[in-house]
Amino acid sequence: MQLFTIVEYIDLPIMKPTEYMYNTVKDYGNEKWEIFSEVCRDIYCDVGGFKKTCMTLRDNCRYSKIMEEMKWIDREEILDKEEKEENEKIKKVEMVKKEILEKEKNNNMGNDDNKSYNTTNTSTTSGNEEKEKFD
Repeated sequence: MQLFTIVEYIDLPIMKPTEYMYNTVKDYGNEKWEIFSEVCRDIYCDVGGFKKTCMTLRDNCRYSKIMEEMKWIDREEILDKEEKEENEKIKKVEMVKKEILEKEKNNNMGNDDNKSYNTTNTSTTSGNEEKEKFD
């Protein structure tokens, strides 16, 4: 757990547009305000370590809205996928339970048949001989 955050503060001097600036970087735009804003942007990106992008604010807002919608779509797809996987696991468990129950039934039925054969009287003595033993 981090108890504090270190922030680097860089104090840049106030920039004033000059004719030299407008003449040296004419490829930044046709208007003076375009040139000045691009020069300031270059300085901010260089000093701050930011990456320059050519997206406008309007494009950025559209992109952010699309990505936010995609997050919800992805979340729903992930939830649906997880739910399907869970349902498949439950079905597999139920199938295994059914197989085990069927095997037990078959084994019990086979054992019941064997028990009925084993319980029949296989003695060779007659009923009179058994009475004599007890008397």
